[in-house]
Amino acid sequence: NDHGEDERRELVDRPQHPGLAGVLRTINEFSPFIFAVVIPLAYPFMVPLGLHWPINAIMLLNIQTLGYDFIQGPMGAWNFACFGATAGVLVLAMREKDVAMRQTATGALAAGLLGGISEPSLYGIHLRFKKIYSRLLPGCLVGGLIIGFGGGLKTSAFVFTSLLTIPAFSNIPLYVAAIMAAFFTSMLLVIFLDY
Repeated sequence: NDHGEDERRELVDRPQHPGLAGVLRTINEFSPFIFAVVIPLAYPFMVPLGLHWPINAIMLLNIQTLGYDFIQGPMGAWNFACFGATAGVLVLAMREKDVAMRQTATGALAAGLLGGISEPSLYGIHLRFKKIYSRLLPGCLVGGLIIGFGGGLKTSAFVFTSLLTIPAFSNIPLYVAAIMAAFFTSMLLVIFLDY
């Protein structure tokens, strides 16, 4: 009958999200607020282990099946908290005339702000000093809270979260507020509490 055919067509056409993709989507649908806080707090532990790469595939899957992705906005809070901590290290290195650290931090900060790449900051600085994560995580939390209170973010493009990709997000003022807060929280904590 026609009703059975419509049901089969709906099942075939409905985007399927198996495994981790389904779990992330379920959390986001249940509470975009929780999702926006959990993602930036998880990334600092996932990236050093390379566990963020499968999430990139899920972002692409989301764009293909849903027409948008909801992970990259909260991920931006993590990235900019990371870059903020690096900026704080750069300020201290310049103040202390530490040439080697100034060069490392300058390169890492440029790669982050312009390319959205966190690995130079992580491997060049953050994983070398025990105090960095306690300065970095509050920035992740603040950025995530802003995104969560704002109702979450979406993008229809796969981008590395940098200054150059800000226009890719659906609610640009919310995104800018979140990444600025994440950046300056981590930066100021490093400057005032050292690394």
